[in-house]
Amino acid sequence: MRFNSLLLIFSCLLYVNVLHAENPDTTKGYPFIKGTKALQFRVNSLLSLDPFQGSLISYQEQLTSEKARRIGVSISSKLWNGDGSHDELRYSSYDSTYDTTDYSFTRNEYSFALSISVQQIKYESLKKGFFFYSGAGPTLGFSYTERNIKPKTEFDSSNKYLSKYINIGYGGVIGVEWLIKKNMSLLAEYRSTISAGYKYISQYLKFVSSSGSYNIRDEITKGPTFNFSSGVKIGLSIYL
Repeated sequence: MRFNSLLLIFSCLLYVNVLHAENPDTTKGYPFIKGTKALQFRVNSLLSLDPFQGSLISYQEQLTSEKARRIGVSISSKLWNGDGSHDELRYSSYDSTYDTTDYSFTRNEYSFALSISVQQIKYESLKKGFFFYSGAGPTLGFSYTERNIKPKTEFDSSNKYLSKYINIGYGGVIGVEWLIKKNMSLLAEYRSTISAGYKYISQYLKFVSSSGSYNIRDEITKGPTFNFSSGVKIGLSIYL
């Protein structure tokens, strides 16, 4: 709800400013000159700042007065080792009853994800410090997850999981930038990305019943993947 309010306020400010502007600006002055660099942040629903394109860094450099290159890098990782337990409901075929058993296990999990996007941005001057921009460019992503749940006893269920994803795509963006200060601007943009890739998933499950019998499921899933994503973002550029 707060995000929609921000978008509405920004749109109203854009309309009023453009409507009442007298002298159009051009993209020939600072910060729209060759070599100018900027860090970009996303304004989220709680009015805090995150990187605008990527979870690690959002960086933009002016190539000319009307063109820029934007780079976004995302890196995330998680390592988890520890013990756990929960109650597990099991069915006994011997006497057709259910029994609740305490299931204790050791869990080891590691995951890593990396994505990179590069976009060529083209600016067109509107009026009174407002600029329309559009751009497009490739994206590349990779993720890896490995999880191993070992039971404390041989009579408990176990789980091994491994997944690998790699994808390449192409994304486009259109937006409006409002230069509120000489080295600071607000951004509102719509972006969409289409990507294709390959997945490999291996999963081993061992189910143990209360009578001691067990079933094993060992599966491998692999093949192509396709994805389309889109969204609207509000951002802030700090020119260096």
